[in-house]
Amino acid sequence: MDVFKAWPGRAESIVISQESYMRCTGGVAPRRRDGDKGPSYYAVCPLCDNPIQIVGLFRRQEGREGRKAS
Repeated sequence: MDVFKAWPGRAESIVISQESYMRCTGGVAPRRRDGDKGPSYYAVCPLCDNPIQIVGLFRRQEGREGRKAS
């Protein structure tokens, strides 16, 4: 999945990126939870309105090129 929603019940789909996530959620609770292994980031599934965890949002991904449009 390449998109998320910031709040349930809205008809929106936002492309996942560091910039869009921070702009839409502010990167604070309840969308961010700090744990022993570092912060976890959450959003809302645009299809079913359930919470989702966004994994690897702020990890550096060496050797990976940007996503190419089809």
